[in-house]
Amino acid sequence: MSGTTRQDEPAFDRGRTVPPTVFISYASNDAAVAEQICRLLEDDAIGCWIAPRNVDPGHDFAEQILDGIESTRVMVLLLSAHANASPFVKREVERAISKGKVVIPFRIEEVRPSRSLELYVSTNQWIDAWTPPLESRVHVLASAIRGLLKLPPLQGDGAATGTGYGVPPWPKPGFRRRFFGVPSIAGLAAAAALLVVTLLAGLVLTSRGSVATFGPLASTTISSPSASATGPVSSRVGPSSTPFGAFKVVGSMSAGRGSPTVVPLHNNKILVLGGSNKDGAVTTAELYDPSTEKFAPTGSMSVKRTQPTATLLDDGTVLVAGGRDAELMLSSAEIYDPDHGTFSLTGEMATPHEGGSATKLTDGRVLVAGGNLGTSLDSVTASAETYDPATRRFTVTGSMTTARAGQSAALVDGRVLIAGGANGAAELSSAELYDPKNGTFTKTGSLHDARGGASAVLLSGGRVLVAGGEGGSDYVLSSAELYDPTSGSFSLTGSLSVARSGMAVAILQDGRVLFAGGQDAAGTVLASTEAFDPASGSFATSRPMRVARCWAGAAPVKEGAIVVGGMNADGDLVSAEWWGP
Repeated sequence: MSGTTRQDEPAFDRGRTVPPTVFISYASNDAAVAEQICRLLEDDAIGCWIAPRNVDPGHDFAEQILDGIESTRVMVLLLSAHANASPFVKREVERAISKGKVVIPFRIEEVRPSRSLELYVSTNQWIDAWTPPLESRVHVLASAIRGLLKLPPLQGDGAATGTGYGVPPWPKPGFRRRFFGVPSIAGLAAAAALLVVTLLAGLVLTSRGSVATFGPLASTTISSPSASATGPVSSRVGPSSTPFGAFKVVGSMSAGRGSPTVVPLHNNKILVLGGSNKDGAVTTAELYDPSTEKFAPTGSMSVKRTQPTATLLDDGTVLVAGGRDAELMLSSAEIYDPDHGTFSLTGEMATPHEGGSATKLTDGRVLVAGGNLGTSLDSVTASAETYDPATRRFTVTGSMTTARAGQSAALVDGRVLIAGGANGAAELSSAELYDPKNGTFTKTGSLHDARGGASAVLLSGGRVLVAGGEGGSDYVLSSAELYDPTSGSFSLTGSLSVARSGMAVAILQDGRVLFAGGQDAAGTVLASTEAFDPASGSFATSRPMRVARCWAGAAPVKEGAIVVGGMNADGDLVSAEWWGP
């Protein structure tokens, strides 16, 4: 806050010529760091309103605080234990939200928001800044604000490379808060502009038993190759210290693309669609050809979408459903025809399912379940519907036992396992099974760790790997679990070498599962990679990617895997790289 009790605190230089666009809210005990952040932002040409500097002598302090909030476009909330305890901070944030301002929590201590603050900022994207150097975190903040306000980049700013204004490390507020909590309209628009957009599900089972992959956060299903896993799975086996595999840079996309949806096609090409850039969600799509290692544009979608679900159908076409365009949750769907390189609208869903999962059933239909309906905290839904390619229509089916978004989903013995996710207030450990024969959901065993945004991978032999994601007091998780459809229970298996969320995941031809990049518990965007071996139940580290990236897409290709796009401190990435053993 810039609270009404701080008139005697030391002021600093008023000689700034940049008009204020950002209001800095902080607790009085954090005054020194607040003033330092203000200086750094203004060094990056982001004008700030901060008390007591911007309070004119002889005027009512509280009135000028209100004027400062209303005259600026963004509030930067310095989140700390002192801020949690300050009634003035709460009032300032409440005022900013009521006036439709974008609030960006900037955590200067490793604390959660207090219950009173959580009401206002639990769904907002934020930046962690308690680890030095502070200057680099503030520069990230300045770049994000500049992109949000559509201000021109500074010379040398990461966005000037042509990749656009990305938002790097939005660390550990909890998966539900970054992706599936539903803020105000202003907050949603901010999230889109900041490119920290809902990431959901991309994926798909193919009718040929080949792999299908997802975008950066998995609420998706991945089928395994025919190789069988043998031997017992150990409990909590640690990662191997011997790295394997290597990355090489391959062709670049035509434009930077954060949070792309990636789908392997029957013609061995890789479809990359949607996502976001500095202007928000996009309609464009392109194809990656492994034989030439190059990308080429293909038809554009009818609607701008960031991270819709994308499901490869039996006839080789792709069902693209839902997603989000800025604050608008989409219920529309369309079909991509790879033979003609075109998208065409198909039947519309009964409701939006932004943040839900899409899983292809054995009969060729697609189950779309859960997600967000709109822009309120209670909009997470338990509803589900199926798409029939023969009629090109969606039909409402039974509802889940629990409303959830950001869940993991996988096809198991003809049924769909749906696990974890968040209900708008907390991550979930519960899981359930959908039976397409009678269109009903029933509860099954629960996860050991509540988690949202985790990967879900169907392994050979029928078990399902659920790893990483965010949830509970640990925020970003390194734990992994296996679901056994025979016993209907989850058991812990080896852990990731580093806690990861927003990682790209692809199942390899030898049955291992590659985890690439993402962000760790400190919010650092990662270049590191590792793979899970179903035979040993352990993770082994691989050599890092050439570029650190979060919210990238991945797909198996050419006896390896390709990792596409994503985001880091430089913005949306156009690059792609191929991993091989």
